[in-house]
Amino acid sequence: MQLPLSPPFRILDPDMRSLPPAVLRPALFLCAAALALLAPGCARQSNEPFPVSAYLESPDNLQGNRYTLDAEIDAQLQWREGTGRLLAVRPLSGEPGSRLPVFIADSLNANLMVAQRYRFEITVRRGGLLYVNSLRKL
Repeated sequence: MQLPLSPPFRILDPDMRSLPPAVLRPALFLCAAALALLAPGCARQSNEPFPVSAYLESPDNLQGNRYTLDAEIDAQLQWREGTGRLLAVRPLSGEPGSRLPVFIADSLNANLMVAQRYRFEITVRRGGLLYVNSLRKL
């Protein structure tokens, strides 16, 4: 026996094939918000630490790989407006005293200074170029 209910409390189909839009909207919003908050964090955690010694021995063996590099900016080697910067960085772990060249595109809009420490998400490109995809200050 079904009881008559006012419009906000409609009874759904017995086989639950359709939900009223008022019920769907908050659920979809919460799912989308959770995904937006969790997805970037999951992507950041997937990269391995950058293997400094393997890179120094043979950078071409690492082409196409993605890594996380924690490093301190040592010097700005070159800057070209509209293109980006070439920096020398010192890894915070790995080979002591080593300097690595990293390229940071202008599109990242980063304000960088010598002695600042960053977590770089990098891709090893052709010729051993360490291309920075994203960065975060430590």
